[in-house]
Order: sequence, then C-alpha cells, then structure tokens
Amino acid sequence: MKIDPQSGTMIGQVPLPTPGAVARNLIAAPDGRLWFTETNAAKVGWIDATGAVHELPVPCSGCHPTTIAAGADGRIWFAQSDDDAAAGVGVVAGGTVTEIPLAAALGHAVGVATAKDGSVWVAESGAKLVHLGPDGKQLSMLLMTARVPIPNAPPLSIDWIGLDGAGVPWFAGRRGLQLDVGHVNAQADGQSTTQDTAWSIRAQHTLQATFDGHGVLWVADTGGTSVFRIVDKVVTIYNVGLAQNESPASPSIATAPDGTLWCADAQSDRLLHLIPH
Repeated sequence: MKIDPQSGTMIGQVPLPTPGAVARNLIAAPDGRLWFTETNAAKVGWIDATGAVHELPVPCSGCHPTTIAAGADGRIWFAQSDDDAAAGVGVVAGGTVTEIPLAAALGHAVGVATAKDGSVWVAESGAKLVHLGPDGKQLSMLLMTARVPIPNAPPLSIDWIGLDGAGVPWFAGRRGLQLDVGHVNAQADGQSTTQDTAWSIRAQHTLQATFDGHGVLWVADTGGTSVFRIVDKVVTIYNVGLAQNESPASPSIATAPDGTLWCADAQSDRLLHLIPH
C-alpha cells in the first residue's frame, strides 16, 4: 500500500503477481526502486517508478527470503533460510540473483546490513555476525556474547542487525525473556560487547529495530506491545499498543526521511506513525 506521509491515509495499493507470497521488509534502493522479499514464494521483487511490480525467483526454490538491504553500488542483498539447511544470503546485480552459502558450521541467515565500503554484515541464527567483502568472500566471523549472565537461560538468538552512522554493526536478540542489544567493538579484535542488557521484558517473538536521524536506536517488540528507545545505555519503554503476537508475524519499524518512525503492526493490520522526542 502507498501512504500519504502528511495525512497518514492510504492513497493506493499494489497487488503482488504471486498469491500468498507474503511480502516482507520493504526498502528503498538508491535508484528509487522499492525492493522487498516474498518469503513464501522464494522470490524477491521490486516496484518501479510507474508502480509496476517485478519479481525474480531465487535459485533455491525451497528457500525463504526474509530481510533485505540495498548497497550503495546498487546491488541488493537479502538473507534467506532453508527448510533443511543453512541457505545463506543472496545478491541481485544486473537482474541476476546469486546465492552465497554460509559456512556449514553456521546456522541460517536472519539479517543483512550493507556498509558504505560495499561490504555486508550478516546476522546468523547462532549468535554470530559474519562480515563479507563486496565480492561475497568471508572476511571475519564474530561470536556475540551477553554481558549480563542469566542462570539457565537459553543461548542468545539474534533477530536483527543494523549499522549506525559510524558504520558499527549493532544487533538485537533474545535469551528467553531477556532482550539483548549490543554492538561489535571498534577495536575489531574478534570480540564483541553487549551494552544494554540489564532489564527483562517479554520478547518471545522476532524483534526489529531502526536508528532515527539522531542515532537513537528504537526496537519494536510485539511480546511487550511496546517500542524501546535506547541511547547512552538508557532504555525508555513506550507502550504504543502493538498487538500481543502469538504468531510468526512480527512488527517492522523504519525511520522516514523526516525523522519520524513508522511501525507495521502485523497482528492488527495497521501502521503506527510515531514522532520521536
């Protein structure tokens, strides 16, 4: 659907050619195209300036593309999982989709983020961040750890990855009911740190996050019906009425060019427009 940013009203809809495709993670590319993944159809797609929808099948017919990111060079990267194996990531260049598998010891890719130098950071379900060069070759692999221990808690599971204004990779993940947010050390010594873990929330489902224009991190969580503002290790919780979600559908949150936030409440089929302060 197309939303008027001034009034918040819907001004148009664009149907997908493939029924039941389940479009996810709409992003804008440098050339103005809007790209998205089709999780249940093993496809990625884009909307051109005329509003026409185009689709590209991924080589792995049993894969499920999820998160997607645009590189400054115009290439489109996406994470995908497989029903039976770790499928890794894919990249679209010149209308061709190429798949890049992760190492066999890794789990499936759950998120991608593109850096200004053309490299790509991939979040993996086993709490690892993989750094790929512009050619798709692995540069490094870092194991994310949690600073605050929780007795008998399950291992950390990453849900989201993003880069701040300085290009530092951040992640959001869960250990049971605990939300962990952290970033990779600037020392690049193979270690990682988690800064904001001294609180427990109900965060049993997939989380999404975004940086606003001031570098503040916002996290959406349906388990707690809230969004979280994280800055300088201080966490502020805003109960914005997200539907408590007991299904795999998850909230998405994004920053608009004017600095406001949009949150898609999948469970209630609505969009929330939030003004940071």
